[in-house]
Amino acid sequence: MEVIEGTVERVTFRNEENLYTVARFLPGGCHRAITVVGTLPRISVGESLKLEGVWTRHPIYGEQFKVERSYVSPPTSPHGLERYLSSGIIKGVGPATAARLVKEFGVSVLDVIENEPDKLTCVPGIGQEKAARIHKALKDLKNINRIMAFLQGYDLGIGLASRIYRHYGDATVEVIRENPYRLAEEVYGFGFKLADRLALKMGIEPTSPKRVRAAVIFALKQLAEQGHTYAPDPLLYEKVRAMVLDLDPTDFKAALSDLEEDKKIARESIPEAAERFDDEWTDVRCSALSFLHRSESDVADRIRDLVLASQRLFRFDVDDEIKAAEEATGISLSEEQRGALRTALQNRVSIITGGPGTGKTTLIRCLVRILQERGISFELTSPTGRAAKRLEQVTGCEAKTIHRLLEYKFEANGGWTFARNRSRRLEAKVVIVDEASMIDIQLARALVEALPRNGSLLLVGDKDQLPPVGPGDFFGDLIESGVVPIFSLNQIHRQAKESMIVVNAHKINSGEFPILRQVWAKGSEPTEEVSPGDFWFIGEDDPDRVRDLVVEMVAVRLPKMGFDPFSDIQVIAPMKKGKAGVEELNEALKEVLNPSSPGKREIKTQGVMLREGDKVMQIVNDYNKEVYNGDWGRVVAVDLEEGEVLVDFDGANCGKVRYDLSELDELTLAYATSVHKSQGSEYPVVVMPVVTQHFVMLRRNLLYTAITRAKRLMILIGSKRAVAIAVNQGKGDRRLTTLVKKLRRGLLEGVEAIT
Repeated sequence: MEVIEGTVERVTFRNEENLYTVARFLPGGCHRAITVVGTLPRISVGESLKLEGVWTRHPIYGEQFKVERSYVSPPTSPHGLERYLSSGIIKGVGPATAARLVKEFGVSVLDVIENEPDKLTCVPGIGQEKAARIHKALKDLKNINRIMAFLQGYDLGIGLASRIYRHYGDATVEVIRENPYRLAEEVYGFGFKLADRLALKMGIEPTSPKRVRAAVIFALKQLAEQGHTYAPDPLLYEKVRAMVLDLDPTDFKAALSDLEEDKKIARESIPEAAERFDDEWTDVRCSALSFLHRSESDVADRIRDLVLASQRLFRFDVDDEIKAAEEATGISLSEEQRGALRTALQNRVSIITGGPGTGKTTLIRCLVRILQERGISFELTSPTGRAAKRLEQVTGCEAKTIHRLLEYKFEANGGWTFARNRSRRLEAKVVIVDEASMIDIQLARALVEALPRNGSLLLVGDKDQLPPVGPGDFFGDLIESGVVPIFSLNQIHRQAKESMIVVNAHKINSGEFPILRQVWAKGSEPTEEVSPGDFWFIGEDDPDRVRDLVVEMVAVRLPKMGFDPFSDIQVIAPMKKGKAGVEELNEALKEVLNPSSPGKREIKTQGVMLREGDKVMQIVNDYNKEVYNGDWGRVVAVDLEEGEVLVDFDGANCGKVRYDLSELDELTLAYATSVHKSQGSEYPVVVMPVVTQHFVMLRRNLLYTAITRAKRLMILIGSKRAVAIAVNQGKGDRRLTTLVKKLRRGLLEGVEAIT
């Protein structure tokens, strides 16, 4: 193996996922650069490298040096240092700043940045805060390169290395050496397969208990991502065996026992689970991640306490107050709506559920009026920022996301918690939650534990929408359990009856085929005026053509009718992949609505390319920034020198938010989005492709949820056969949860204790 030393002249190509790099490299003492290829850490122009490898000949590109191992050392010349510092590797340092730094400190500049960062403030344009950022960036870079040197040969990308370092800091290498499977358990985006490949290359035995335990935890996490809160042993065994081939059942049972002893999982018998499996699994034991098991148990306990509370909620005549609220607001309630209000005002915990047009929002307005008139404190809340903002608009009162209501806060160890909890409860007498079907079991636990002891909880939602993105089915399980007073609104009110969106939503929910009115024949213009609640259909079977029609409708046809493609129109697709899927639609819409131009800056890192003007969505909760999964905004600035992107989340509580390069994987394009991501939002116009290629995702509640996101106009583009598939395919498999059982058992035990 040959060794060469020299300087990076140009990075020709780089794949950030697997680190495959093509670069021009100038060996020491030579005047002609060579081409080097291979897996390399993040290298920069001007950087000095020591490379080990072999010479090869490419049939097209000729002679190349194939790198097997590399060692990074900083440049030593002033010119090399300038190029190195301004290459984008250190956030906050562009060409101008790099030139000033080298002019001030010469070849000692890196030593000054690392060991005497306070001196940087004597350079024009650098204050204390920027000096600290530059110091931290260089320190992080050195640590990441150290990690990458350690991980060389394991085919792990710089994005994952950066994420690992952000999680473990200086202890990264030690953690990986001690137990690489911790990465799959603790680091976002690091799955079992990746950790397993790393572990096996590091010499961990295939039969190691660490390996089986890690596979069990990862399988339970995968099931949680699908909404399940527990797994019966037979199901869990099959999931683990798919990851650990030739899995011995004895090793599987030993892993479960060890994990239960370490309190990482909880185990219990669930007799009804046995019905799903063969006779050999007669007494089915089930496993749950400890935090999910605890969440369901705590929710059941708190709901039981609310249901069994003997103290009267309010000491006023409910019917008199309802009548007064109608007179004050000018709203004429139906008898059904009055019954729902009585349910809410007479119980410590209650549920109001109903589809579009049944008057849920009107009920909340009347309830708020009654509480205000009686001087009763209350809180309005919702799982998402946009739903909370809509709640504010219809009631005229402040509404908060559940996270803001519970006052999330950061802890010294980097985690977060809620300041409002069972030790410091909310002060409001009544908590009203809208869009309650979106609440997962962990958020439900935090909410019910923070309720005041003598308070009440009203959950308002649509039981027929998709269940929450997170694990559990809090709203659906409460309804199924029958332990909580429930009032279902079924009457569609007069104005809503005129909306074809509402009419078709109820038809679909009832398993009936919707009324589809073809409004656009091929080659013609849509000729009809848009009336509130319109529902259009454009028939097309070919997925490529469906994609093109969606783009044409969003970018050309609808703007001619006065709709803004960014703020008024949302494309919602059943699947991510495929010709009419979210990913392809996003790329196609981006190139038409926000094409590249000399005046627009763009940035790419970790597989994400963002351009000024792009419509983007947050895909993970970031409590520090107050921006949450599903919030969308526009990229208003890309700062290449600082390595930052500024996003304006208009309509959310967070306003404008800055992201550095390592955080861009929290964002995705949002010209098109999935049905789940659209929950809690409403749009003037929704355009939805429906093709038979989306068969696995075509479900009644998915189509119903998408349609109920539209306010003025709903457009389906695709085949009637695909619509029929969705209408006929019910809700899909029920989630595996224990909340129903625990609610019923808890209430029975509570009643027995009282009697």
